[in-house]
Amino acid sequence: MGLQLIGLQDFWTAWNGIRFKAKYICLGVIFALFLPYAILNIRSLTKENITMIWKKFLPVNLFLTVTYAIFIPSSLVVGNMGEFRTGYIMLIPLLVIAAIMLLGGIYVLELLFVNKTTGNNIYAMIFGITFGMYIQSNFLNPEFPLMDGAEFDWSIFNGYLLVSSLVWVIVIIGSVLFIHFFNERAAKVMRYVALFFCLVQIVSLIPTVLMNQSDGSEDYVYTLDGEFSLGSEKNIVLFIVDTMQADALRNYLDSEAYEEGSLDDFIFYSNGVSGAAPTEYAIPLLLSGIEYDPEIPFYTYCSQIWDNSDFLKNLYQDGYDIRLYTETNMTPQIPSEWISNYGKRQVEHIKYYAKFGTEIFKLTNLNVAPQIVKKSLWMSTDEIVRYIRMLYSGYRLDDVELYKNWSDAEKTVTVDYEKTFRMIHLQGAHAPYLMSADCEAVDESESSEAIVIQGSFKMITEYIKAMKATGVYDQSTIVILGDHGRHEKGNLEANSAILVKEPCENHKIQESTAPVTFRNVVATMAKNDRGNTYEFGPALTDMAESSDVERFHTVTKWVCERAFAGTDIKYDDSVRFVVEGNANVLKSCVEWKPKEYNRLDYILGDKIDFTVKDTYTDQIDFGIRKQEDGAILKNEFSVCFALQQYQNEDLQLVLEANKIYGKSQKALIYINGNIAGNLEFSNGIFEYEITIPNEYIKTDEIVLRIVFPGAVTPRMLDQTQNDDRVCSIDLRTLALEPLSAEEKDG
Repeated sequence: MGLQLIGLQDFWTAWNGIRFKAKYICLGVIFALFLPYAILNIRSLTKENITMIWKKFLPVNLFLTVTYAIFIPSSLVVGNMGEFRTGYIMLIPLLVIAAIMLLGGIYVLELLFVNKTTGNNIYAMIFGITFGMYIQSNFLNPEFPLMDGAEFDWSIFNGYLLVSSLVWVIVIIGSVLFIHFFNERAAKVMRYVALFFCLVQIVSLIPTVLMNQSDGSEDYVYTLDGEFSLGSEKNIVLFIVDTMQADALRNYLDSEAYEEGSLDDFIFYSNGVSGAAPTEYAIPLLLSGIEYDPEIPFYTYCSQIWDNSDFLKNLYQDGYDIRLYTETNMTPQIPSEWISNYGKRQVEHIKYYAKFGTEIFKLTNLNVAPQIVKKSLWMSTDEIVRYIRMLYSGYRLDDVELYKNWSDAEKTVTVDYEKTFRMIHLQGAHAPYLMSADCEAVDESESSEAIVIQGSFKMITEYIKAMKATGVYDQSTIVILGDHGRHEKGNLEANSAILVKEPCENHKIQESTAPVTFRNVVATMAKNDRGNTYEFGPALTDMAESSDVERFHTVTKWVCERAFAGTDIKYDDSVRFVVEGNANVLKSCVEWKPKEYNRLDYILGDKIDFTVKDTYTDQIDFGIRKQEDGAILKNEFSVCFALQQYQNEDLQLVLEANKIYGKSQKALIYINGNIAGNLEFSNGIFEYEITIPNEYIKTDEIVLRIVFPGAVTPRMLDQTQNDDRVCSIDLRTLALEPLSAEEKDG
């Protein structure tokens, strides 16, 4: 009877698995036991009973409704508005509908099962479960990693599992025992506690929503305008295949799926370092050439880089039509006037609203559930964000949709401009894998990393063929890369695949193991705009396998948790690593410790003179090459000053240099992670000064970083030189001095 009621007449068919059968046996038993009980209970109901149940259970029903259907989903959306990129007002209809349905559904169940025998126990159970949800969501949830579909080690939360389980057992069993022994007095206490917490949640929610109003950035998107348009003179086309590691690309190139010759003219850089992970860190670096220093908040970094990088600014000033096909949260604070397809979004597909609501309550379930069941409820917020995207106009990170748009455009590109820069961001190799090799939507069980990469390159190679057919291929720069490496244990995601074709290339696909980074990618794209000015340092082809260069890679704590799972290595925040040697090997990544490298106990005003041997220069050996008349700096140099008797005042950095490598050398000066300013060095012995505001100096320590985006190799300047060391300037002296009264007044 029970199985028939749930539509399982053909229970013993061969295609039903053991778990499937066990699940439906349990459902059948539950129906068989409770259905007769519910029918008898309904027959005994009177008008007085119905009214009594409503009045008695209203406080705990409201407690459950306010907690589960209003407060927790509201808190999740408001607290993650930057990721969900939707205003709170979009959530209100969902919450109202969910609250009505939940309140009505609970009441119906109470009418079915509440009587004199069960009433108090059900009352206590509702209270206990709701109170458990409240405690779990507010106090017992650990800080989870980014919910991006990547796997991680759940054992790191074992301590939370024990505490959570104990609290839930105590709350639920305690509530039942409390009402069992104290009856109406216990019910009265629970009633007032329930109403109190309803009030607390509603009162606290109002200022939370008001104080977390969005800045309006989520109202803007990168539109689909000009999605497949290019220029007649110059094009820089950048394909980001999300999470594509170098070995995954090599596997594709070695597979039967690779169409021979489709990537001729390209060079595959298999020892590349992205410089940042996850995607939110990588794309700003890729569009600016400036790496993130975790000494400062990421938001501060984003507020500084666009004014201090000339890459996109130069393209804009040189008349390029710049269009980015990604999501706007990937490019925070980028000057919108540079981007031609930056526009206000519109609600277009309201049919996805219900699916968006379903995903929000899946996230709520994860938030309120005991720790012991969270693994089975774990989800990717990509699904929520996907339905939010579907509600609105604009580019969505959905490769199936991208290929549909490409097919609708008859797989052709249009030539509508003279010069263009295009960045096309694909979901690529990022889990979950939901695309076939033919770019069709499939279930995750039917796909894999290799298959989605095949699908990505199906689109990319068709795009390249269209460029050839239109006659714009030869003069174009095409870059295909992963924004970072694969999400997996033992991997810091540094080794992203990099494929590049520069203008007028004509050769079979080649491979280089030169130690390159995204900085070299930016330099390559810039070179093909203004020529090889070396403003952004060596291009990819300037780097040899023997090149001596500092390569850095900054990752979040959760990338570290996954990479070092099963070890005692833990981090509380984002971390920067120096990558030495093979980027695909974890042991090549060494934590960068700016407060330990080149650390000096320093007296303000002392001059550090690299032309002589003294106690200061003896302690400086990282990122530097000493010689008789000074020290050659590489592409990045840092010193940690442990200040003696610092008086919380503004300081002045004074440097003396006597030679530069290249036509000019610009430097970004960082103080404890903040960009304090820029310097431009010239040939000849000159002194350079820059002011350090005291607000950048939180303690008696100063970490000075000098970054040279235009550092070059002697071979780049003179092909007869057999020197591939990356050099910037010859530094003679370095000092920190108190700011004089005249300089303060000035």
